[in-house]
Amino acid sequence: MIQLVFIFSLAVLPALFSGLFWRKLTQRWQERLTRACQSPIQYQPVPVRITPPCETPSTPQPWLGDPHCRFSARSPYLRCAVNPQGPCQNCSQFQPLPYPLPKIYN
Repeated sequence: MIQLVFIFSLAVLPALFSGLFWRKLTQRWQERLTRACQSPIQYQPVPVRITPPCETPSTPQPWLGDPHCRFSARSPYLRCAVNPQGPCQNCSQFQPLPYPLPKIYN
């Protein structure tokens, strides 16, 4: 009979200790949360810098390549899709645009 009580107590003690530990841990978390909520620290919002939207430049840019070609990228960084290395003079893939070029490229 004493052996049975001893075995039973050995089986129940770890669960009892973990329950007590969990209860104390939960109380500690609640105390910290209450202290954090009652703290006098005031948080200031971070100022956000709003940049104006980009506008199209009024002066023409130095475009690479011939902007009158159908395959031209019309970019200062890339010449065209077919012949990116260039040159545009006497290019075998040159095709004129089927529509008029906007004023910004003239």
